[in-house]
Amino acid sequence: MSEPERLLELKDDDFKEIFALFSSVSVYERNQIYDSKDSLYYLDQNLDEEYHLTEGRRDFALDALRAVLYYLHRRGLKLTKGNRVDDLQWVQQELFVQA
Repeated sequence: MSEPERLLELKDDDFKEIFALFSSVSVYERNQIYDSKDSLYYLDQNLDEEYHLTEGRRDFALDALRAVLYYLHRRGLKLTKGNRVDDLQWVQQELFVQA
């Protein structure tokens, strides 16, 4: 039996993007992290710096979920369960605050 093909290989740039998404609650902030001229640009994140949480656990969980699902969506990956497929299109509108 062969092992399934791996569709996702994470590198430091991926972790930088996920962290930047984690701290971007609004559509405006999300757009900033992809602008190379902006101070929030995801590739400029320093993964070795400490990060302190100042929010409740529910907010932390939502931020983490938002970051991961949007990251997967941008790469064209889909979630499946049985015969059902979720293309994650809804993440753009439902998990980010519209500013």
